[in-house]
Amino acid sequence: MRTKYIEAGAGLCIYRESQCSHNALSEDRNILEFTGAILERRGLRISYCEAHNMDMTTIRNRWDFILTMCRTQANLVKLRKLEQDFLIFNPPSSALNCLRLSMLEKLRRFDLPHPHWVMVEIDKYLPESYKNGFWIKRTDMHAVSDADVCYISCSTQFEKCRQMFSRQGLTKAIVQRHVHGDLIKCYAVPGDNFFCLSGY
Repeated sequence: MRTKYIEAGAGLCIYRESQCSHNALSEDRNILEFTGAILERRGLRISYCEAHNMDMTTIRNRWDFILTMCRTQANLVKLRKLEQDFLIFNPPSSALNCLRLSMLEKLRRFDLPHPHWVMVEIDKYLPESYKNGFWIKRTDMHAVSDADVCYISCSTQFEKCRQMFSRQGLTKAIVQRHVHGDLIKCYAVPGDNFFCLSGY
């Protein structure tokens, strides 16, 4: 967040929904509160609210900007209505673009390298082979529980995953090719010298 663009005013920090903080509820809240504390030290007035308590009318009339960690599609769509004429950090349009199916479609549209995938109806899908392994992933959000992303290498794992999806009411899934190797994540901030690599 580039605080030099905010010299005064009141900001509303919106917590991430508990169902979207996969094993990291306290960590996600701490990140938001830590950021809010920095802004307060710079003279800004900061308040906090839970995502389910958002009031669009109150936000327009009371706050000068929003810093949001929302992730559910319903809340992101609500906030997107403010985006054209209201200052929002971590804008909802960006978060919506990062929902799994939306992101994969954009990678395909712009011909960016990524493992092959198809969207299937999970109850009707029959794997052709388990030889090289593959992944089954929910289509909307990224993993919000251990059952949302499953590595499959045998029929037993596949059936277990299918049952877990069914219990969550998930009828469609992304089936994606497995790629052997290390997982490396990159973190950066545009216009800043912050850059971090982490490997798994």
